[in-house]
Amino acid sequence: MQDGFQVILLAPALADDWKKGSATGLRTRGGLKVDLSWQDGRVQATATATRPGKFRFMHRGRKKDLSMNKGETARLDFPPLSH
Repeated sequence: MQDGFQVILLAPALADDWKKGSATGLRTRGGLKVDLSWQDGRVQATATATRPGKFRFMHRGRKKDLSMNKGETARLDFPPLSH
């Protein structure tokens, strides 16, 4: 927990060599179902809350905070980092 948010790290160990891929049906300890995809440094996710809560989605030092109700779905987009 950080500042009252359940922290969800999206693809924390994604290798730079993996240019494209996806994973579906992932479950988090905080009560989310997450579908995840990535391509050329962009990470996108669709998260559905299985319970209400405050969630902090993080990818490579960036964050997006959301309050979600049970059954609510959110789409997240983390574009590639510029070098």
